[in-house]
Amino acid sequence: ECILAAYDRKSIQCPVHGDIVLSSITPDVNFLDLSEANLIRPEDISKGQMLGRGAFGFVFKATYKLRGSRQIIPVAMKMLQPVAPGPRANQSAIIAYKAAVSKWERDPLQHACKAYCTARQELSVLLTLSHPNIVPLIGVCTQPLALVLDLAPKGALDTTLRHYRRSGARIGPYCFQSVVLQTARALEYLHRRRVIYRDLKSENILVFEFPEPHTDDHPGSHVHIKMADYGISRIVLPSGSKGFGGTEGFMAPEIMRHNGEEEYTEKVDCFSFGMFIYELISLRQPFEGHEAVKECILDGHRPVLTQREVSQYPTYCLDLMV
Repeated sequence: ECILAAYDRKSIQCPVHGDIVLSSITPDVNFLDLSEANLIRPEDISKGQMLGRGAFGFVFKATYKLRGSRQIIPVAMKMLQPVAPGPRANQSAIIAYKAAVSKWERDPLQHACKAYCTARQELSVLLTLSHPNIVPLIGVCTQPLALVLDLAPKGALDTTLRHYRRSGARIGPYCFQSVVLQTARALEYLHRRRVIYRDLKSENILVFEFPEPHTDDHPGSHVHIKMADYGISRIVLPSGSKGFGGTEGFMAPEIMRHNGEEEYTEKVDCFSFGMFIYELISLRQPFEGHEAVKECILDGHRPVLTQREVSQYPTYCLDLMV
């Protein structure tokens, strides 16, 4: 009840003691256990247009006035509670918003707790990380509940890949190498810190610099990507982790085979890494158009590259998928 109250009130009614300030009895619900630098006051942030949406909710562009400064920076707000997508939103976003509001109204306690736990899960990972290829946390806003993150000027990598595919272009070997190397460095960093990412795919890679389709591919091409979305990542014990999580087509066989009930290690990210490389080469999702993806993977089948796709990349690029 304290978690639910924190979404729109600063106090809660007690039948014995009357009106009680939430921060005095449950400071963690208001994220007051975090440092002041990680807490963003609602008056310091201004929500702008919607950038996209995922299973968790909407992401908005916003501006944030740095505390103790007049400097205003562009940021991304990852909303963890239903927030209207705005007047320029497309019909699918409006429908998704209304559905989220309807679910929240049917069981507000359950959804408020789920959103709070999601925020805590991501914070538990993000607050420990600092790497040039991992999107940094700027802070958490409590009204509305949102994680505030670095804004990627070019959005998610899956959008860039679709742009390349529609224009008939391919990612050149030098650009490909930069993306793969930066992603590998981020994964290596996570694994050294005993974090299993579990959801590596182009949709969760944010693009800060990337060449336009049909531009010259050369060693000096400006490429900068960062891994984002740690909602299902796990900090694990040396023995491994349990739990079902990931995206069909990218999820490792050892997770699917036992529905996450058997322990697995950071090697599950290696399987996703191979499928991610397939995305970069083919500009398609693994097993696109297949119905029984889980059965395909468990039977040992893998997505197929065309002869044209194979011929456009050096052997060492293709070997990374094996």
